[in-house]
Amino acid sequence: MRFFKAAIALMLVMLMLTSCTLGLDKLEYDNDANTYTDTKTGISYTDAPTRYEAVSVGEKYAKWRNSATTVIFHSMEGADPAEWLTESGKVLFYADGVTLPEPDEMDINKILVCVDGEHIMTLASIENAEHIDSIIDTWQNAEAVEYPALTPTINYRIKMVSPTYPWMYYNLIYIEYSDGGCYLYSRDDGRCVEAGDLIRGYLDGTIEG
Repeated sequence: MRFFKAAIALMLVMLMLTSCTLGLDKLEYDNDANTYTDTKTGISYTDAPTRYEAVSVGEKYAKWRNSATTVIFHSMEGADPAEWLTESGKVLFYADGVTLPEPDEMDINKILVCVDGEHIMTLASIENAEHIDSIIDTWQNAEAVEYPALTPTINYRIKMVSPTYPWMYYNLIYIEYSDGGCYLYSRDDGRCVEAGDLIRGYLDGTIEG
């Protein structure tokens, strides 16, 4: 009897899980192209570099399944799912024909300096337009330097916020060293630039937001 009850319970759980994904668009993955194609719309999506991150996860939109797992793709508030999707880990996916914007194309109006994790802990919020422009210009135009092969004393995340793209952050890594050096860095392509004293000023309180 116990086995029978356990089997019924398992069947109910499986039915609930199946019902949660019924009606979702189906995606097919092409390993060579690294694209997920919606079999209903024909739209193909690829994952964006980690510099781009979903702000939040919205409604279930599509699913991809193989023999081992099922991944649910979600829409995002303010974003057209025909162009942008995400999944539970906030990886951003963009459709063919969509161009990923650079920070100077995003109308950034806030930069958060934070400790990243399951819940974001913001240490400083930069909203001064001149300071924002300076940080963006430094990141995009400063001469690249070699990433220091040392353990930093400070390792935080930079999240750039855009009212034009409210569904995503533009992310960088901010690091400081005991010798006073501070840098902006991206793991995607290894780009590293000297950050100057602006972000450090917000962190140590010598600059107020």
